[in-house]
Amino acid sequence: MSVAHYIIPFEVGTFWDGSPVYQLPLRAANTTIKGSAGEWDWVELGNGTALVRVRASNTLLNGLKRDFGLTVVTDPTTLISQFRNKTWADLQINVPDDTYLSQLNTLADSLALQADQQGYVRLSRGNWLEETKILNLMAARGYGLDRVSTGTFPTTGLLDDFTRANEGPPPSSSWDYFTLDGWPGGLVVSSNACVAASAGYRSSYWKTSYGPASEAYVTLSTLGASSDIVWLTLRGASLGSGGGGGSSGTLYLAQLTFGASPKLDMYRRDSGSWNAMGTQDTVAISTGDKFGFEGISGTFQAYRYTGGSWATYGASRSDSTYSNAGPIAVGMLNTTCVIDDFSGGTVSGGGGASSLIVSRHPMAPLLVR
Repeated sequence: MSVAHYIIPFEVGTFWDGSPVYQLPLRAANTTIKGSAGEWDWVELGNGTALVRVRASNTLLNGLKRDFGLTVVTDPTTLISQFRNKTWADLQINVPDDTYLSQLNTLADSLALQADQQGYVRLSRGNWLEETKILNLMAARGYGLDRVSTGTFPTTGLLDDFTRANEGPPPSSSWDYFTLDGWPGGLVVSSNACVAASAGYRSSYWKTSYGPASEAYVTLSTLGASSDIVWLTLRGASLGSGGGGGSSGTLYLAQLTFGASPKLDMYRRDSGSWNAMGTQDTVAISTGDKFGFEGISGTFQAYRYTGGSWATYGASRSDSTYSNAGPIAVGMLNTTCVIDDFSGGTVSGGGGASSLIVSRHPMAPLLVR
């Protein structure tokens, strides 16, 4: 198909209350354009006109020009300074030419293959217009938000706010706990928050199984002392219960070590042995921040919430050893750290990091990763 650009004047219509509304005559051809697998979009130029970009067959383009008296624009970039409600890049994404559309379809095919092989895939946290375009292409292939992540974190809500009388371990009947490297104690509710039951490595897990695409996050109400630790785990298996068992358990863990220069590590636990995933990151953390951990397919990413927004925290890690669903958990070394609002579950229409790259289109920025 070909892409053409036209100048077209607005028509003045009325809302139900009699107030004026400006419309484009070309909307009358919307069904014809879309029905022939074409697309169109517009940007306001001022002076009662708009620049329209149309992708259609040459026959249809000639018919539109004739029927609507359209003025052809050979170089639309000369009008960019007059654009009001969209950018040039927006128009190119909304109405892709054949080269760009072919690249998007290739990406959609790759995503579909990943979804078939791994159960879930993710998009970048890039341009939402392009993500919408790719999601539509995926939907046409039968893949919905249950299998394609839109690149956000978190996607799940609160599980436990710890607002109740002191109890534990575990913090409630929804929790359980296990022996972790010889330390059997779990977590407790104390003063409407959650802390380790005593000094040492203490951990408790939410008894519901989630995933395998899963996430967990907590609020750090009080930071731990230097060298104290807080961690989150995903995809737990064979964890034991009631403070016993767990030596043969498997899981993925993101660990934040407090101090003047906080450190972030990730580990895979294999039946009692710990295997580092990637290299240690030096990070920042403040009282009241949230700490999150996500695993989608074979990609694991930590997150930090500070200053009113979430962002990736340290580098992502890759590991495909375990693909099971399982409980999510939180743990602490020693009793100084205080957490609140344990949240998480199965990732739904979200996910943060990116793993695919589409080649740059000569007319548009690189937006899909």
